[in-house]
Amino acid sequence: MSGPAEPEVGTAGFEPATTRPPAECATRLRHVPTRRQQCRAMLVHRNIIRRPACYHSRFVARAALYIRTDPDGRLPSRDEQRAADVAYAVEHDHEIVAEYQDLESPGHLLYHKPGLKEAINNIKEAEDWEVLIVAGPRCVSDDASALHELVHKFSLYGNRLEGPGHEWEDLLSRMKSYRREMSRR
Repeated sequence: MSGPAEPEVGTAGFEPATTRPPAECATRLRHVPTRRQQCRAMLVHRNIIRRPACYHSRFVARAALYIRTDPDGRLPSRDEQRAADVAYAVEHDHEIVAEYQDLESPGHLLYHKPGLKEAINNIKEAEDWEVLIVAGPRCVSDDASALHELVHKFSLYGNRLEGPGHEWEDLLSRMKSYRREMSRR
């Protein structure tokens, strides 16, 4: 008989456990493989146990696309953004698994955009992808603080916001300097 199930924690004993495999070599969260992943990890054939190749050999990040158009027409069209996002995904070996859209959406608050809200809920709960590809930072929001809020959320959950012309590290460093500046006020 087994006793009550204790919550799973990481190997150090205090990190929350996640069933998502690590996105990078140095993650703060520990990976707790599910039974299905354990079964897939070992292939038994004629008394020989073979393990699949190490995930370091070629990592393909799962990605989602986000497209926002505005009523004023200041942003690129839906088709132009999608073409730029897909080209970026192909160039960086990302597998596109989802797409979120907010067509004709004003650009200030994040939570008035149902497509972006769905993407945020995905990183919190479903964990279907690691990278959100956006044609440009203005395609997320016209407001710098809203963009920094989104970058901060993504950094907390181990996800990234990328796209043509802007790198994740760049967005992350700008968000950190913005937060330091705001804390001094």
